[in-house]
Amino acid sequence: MAWLILTNGSALDCPDDVIYRYKGAGGCPDISMKDEIKECIVVDSDDDDYDYDCEDKVVCLFDEVVSIFLNEAADGGCIRPIPALLGDGQSLDLFKLYWVVRKRGGFDLVNGFWNFVAKELGLDLRFSPSVKLIYMKYLYELEKLMKICSDEKLRKELHQCDGNLSFSMLELEMQFRSLLSLIG
Repeated sequence: MAWLILTNGSALDCPDDVIYRYKGAGGCPDISMKDEIKECIVVDSDDDDYDYDCEDKVVCLFDEVVSIFLNEAADGGCIRPIPALLGDGQSLDLFKLYWVVRKRGGFDLVNGFWNFVAKELGLDLRFSPSVKLIYMKYLYELEKLMKICSDEKLRKELHQCDGNLSFSMLELEMQFRSLLSLIG
């Protein structure tokens, strides 16, 4: 199987049916339709009202999307081990890495500042090059595809921006659902 090719973006219109496919396949069994989770909006994990159930749903969807991406890459002869390991054998949480880079504006804005990313992940600064390499090998293609999906939603005026460029867990969940329906 090759990397996904978007033709007219029409698959972005109906992401919710992916829930039914993954419930039966053992993935994310507690995820409900978007109408049932619309209260699941999180801006910052430091808030007292932080919704950990919402984060669990998003992390589960993220893991499924990354798994599909990595399986497709493996079909092409590019095998990526899970978990992603730093130089000392310590595993790196791919969701946290993705979230930190996304929160800071994506790869293009973070590039050159990987020390800050490593620090925010609680890692020693000597791991900065490894963090960048892992992001490039595991998550950069996902970021580019998420950008395509986000741009498509903006064109269709379905995207709601809160004005401060922060992304909610709900938005991530909806984007991951869209991706799963496209590549599933």
